[in-house]
Amino acid sequence: DSGLFLQSANEQIDIRHNQIEANIGKGIDIEVVHGIPIVPTNVGRAGLISATIRDNVITAQRNGAEQGDGIELTGFEDVFAPLDNAALNLLNVLAINNFIDSNEGRGVDLLNIGNGAMQIRFGDGTDQGRNTIVGNQLDGFRVVNTGALNQEGVQDGVPDAATQFLGVTQELATDDSLYSPDMMLDVSRNTIRDNGIGL
Repeated sequence: DSGLFLQSANEQIDIRHNQIEANIGKGIDIEVVHGIPIVPTNVGRAGLISATIRDNVITAQRNGAEQGDGIELTGFEDVFAPLDNAALNLLNVLAINNFIDSNEGRGVDLLNIGNGAMQIRFGDGTDQGRNTIVGNQLDGFRVVNTGALNQEGVQDGVPDAATQFLGVTQELATDDSLYSPDMMLDVSRNTIRDNGIGL
């Protein structure tokens, strides 16, 4: 469930000047996956997504089967290739001058799993590039960088007080020592305030 959902192994996308409002689930949901399997291993070619998210209003997403997050970015990698980083998926995203508010889930949710690799930049250090992330029910900006392959199922559920106290996702998944996710994250000169009002 999303306003805009992209799951791809090879994509360059510019998401610009949109009003993304009142969707059930995510406003923008981007996931990188492997491409066409190749012999002899039948492991798909490494995925690469380069995305720019700019000048959007992302507001009032509602919880459904998944949390109503403004933006969710997911890097998932279950290939074990310690000597060949070129075989691993990469998600590269620049987000500037977005207004992300009043979502029932998180403002921004970053999830990097297994051997996933992400290069994420929110804001460019200028006032013109400032993202405004305000008034979301859960975290304004959440980051999970884990070797646990089953974290995605934990992350995406709607909080339940019986299992996730006060709507805060617990680390219920178990890390796998074979995997080491890689994330480069730059969050510069944004406004992030008045979130967690539903906690």
